[in-house]
Order: sequence, then C-alpha cells, then structure tokens
Amino acid sequence: MAAIEIVPKLAAMARENLRAAGYGGNVTTIHGDGSLGCPEFAPYDAISVAAGASEIPAALLDQLTTPAAW
Repeated sequence: MAAIEIVPKLAAMARENLRAAGYGGNVTTIHGDGSLGCPEFAPYDAISVAAGASEIPAALLDQLTTPAAW
C-alpha cells in the first residue's frame, strides 16, 4: 500500500505516525503529487483520495485493475 502526500512535513509526519502505529512495514509513504498516482506500485483494486478536484485524474484511473466506468 502507498500513501502520497504533497507537503513534505506532512509526508514525514504520516510516515512516523504509521510506523508508531505498527503499519510502517505495510505502507510506503511518498512525498509527491497524488494526482499522478503511484504507477510503480500499480495496478490497484481501489484508490482512495482525500482531496477535492474538479475531475478524476486520468493517471489514477489508468492505475486501477478494472477500468472505472466514469
């Protein structure tokens, strides 16, 4: 599983909080633009986005195992 955060300090905080909660070995926390997804770990069965956008980025849809019917 991967988590992507664009703000460097928040990425570091997320990495530390996940490690402290015992998930450090199960989640890779990446500093980057989440609208690009994380193709190196794709394909995904699901993608959860916790930010608003006017449309779903094509890069995220392309990384799903099953094409989304949007």
